[in-house]
Amino acid sequence: MSQITILGKKKEFIDINFLIELMKYANEEARKLFIIGKQDIKNLNIITKEDNTYVTNIDLKINEIILEGIKKLQRNLVEEILIISEESPKLDYEIRKKYKYAWLIDPIDGTNSLIEGIEDFTICIGLVENQRAIFGIVGLPMEKKIVYGGRNVPIHEVNSKGIHFPIKREVNTNHNSFKVCCVDTSYSIKQMQKDKKAYVVRWSNGYGIDIIKGRINELRLSNNCIIKEWDICCWDGILKGQDEIKLVSIENYEIYYNTKSLLLPCIKIVDIMRDKYNSK
Repeated sequence: MSQITILGKKKEFIDINFLIELMKYANEEARKLFIIGKQDIKNLNIITKEDNTYVTNIDLKINEIILEGIKKLQRNLVEEILIISEESPKLDYEIRKKYKYAWLIDPIDGTNSLIEGIEDFTICIGLVENQRAIFGIVGLPMEKKIVYGGRNVPIHEVNSKGIHFPIKREVNTNHNSFKVCCVDTSYSIKQMQKDKKAYVVRWSNGYGIDIIKGRINELRLSNNCIIKEWDICCWDGILKGQDEIKLVSIENYEIYYNTKSLLLPCIKIVDIMRDKYNSK
């Protein structure tokens, strides 16, 4: 599957291969700039934003690359797709809510890690239809990898040689492990923090997917549960490429995007196949 189907004014298709090539380029540029910044932190041109988070020249450069690529992709589409990026001005909600489709972009997810010289930052793009994530693609610059997936698009990893590998699930019911997990949905946050009981789900070729579950569980356990939509949309979209686990709010509601606040409730992972594996 090399296309994403969108049903707006007419049936149209988005070329996944174009997005992969765009992400490869963004990965390369982010990697180069990170190496330069690691040599001297002044090269990052760090700025503190109004919300007291940081932005660097890498965030801004990758934002520029992605926006330019997305706009080029959309030139041949009849359907107008809204673009929402962490590092770009946001339209008023009264305008945003009129769009059926939206891109949610986080040019650099993990800016703090990047500033500290840690290599686990990512580049995130998610596609939303009627406020639900339907596709996601994530770049891992320092790993030279890309992970993508979505509705009718099975999850794949693209390695540094450009080879696509399907990511298959492997299950481990070791309750002592909490690093990568799908939590029991009957547990509250406090119970889960206390008991550390979890259902561990691992994936082959799974660095990208490990990051998904690792980061989501970290957010799931955070005290303030303030999550920006662009932090999660791409992962939610990628997980639409399989039917065994999904993301929901802590109250088990669907996750909606392009909302007025652009913030998400505390989220958790639901393991749809949990009972099947536990019965073995």
